[in-house]
Amino acid sequence: MKPEAVDAVARGRVWTGAQAFERGLVDKLGGLRAAMSEARALGGLAADAPTIELPEEDDSLLGLVLKLAGLSALGTQASFPAAMVPPALLDMARGLAPFFIYEPEKALAHIEYVGEPAFGTPKSAEAP
Repeated sequence: MKPEAVDAVARGRVWTGAQAFERGLVDKLGGLRAAMSEARALGGLAADAPTIELPEEDDSLLGLVLKLAGLSALGTQASFPAAMVPPALLDMARGLAPFFIYEPEKALAHIEYVGEPAFGTPKSAEAP
C-alpha cells in the first residue's frame, strides 16, 4: 500500500486492529507473538530464533538517577536537552561522567614519579 493510499484511508486516525483490518491497513490480526513468528518466518529464521529487546534497560547509576528524576538517557544522547535536568543533577552527572565512559580498571590520569614527596617543603630547605 502506498503512503498516499494509507493516508486516504487512515486520515491520521487511530484505529483498532479489527477496524484497520476492515479498511485494508493491516494484513492480519494477532498479538506480539504472532507478529514475532511472522517476522521470523519472513526473515528465514528458525521458529525459536532468539530475539533481543531494544532499547536495552539502562542499569547504570546515571540511568537510575535520571529515572528517579522522571527522565531517560536511552536513545536520547543527541537530542537530550540539558535544560530538562535540574542543575544539581546535571552537575552530579557531569562529575560522574568519566566513571561511565571509562572501564573501572582504566586509569583516568597518570603522573610521573620523580622521587620521594616533600609535602610542601622543598628538599633543599629540609634540615639535615
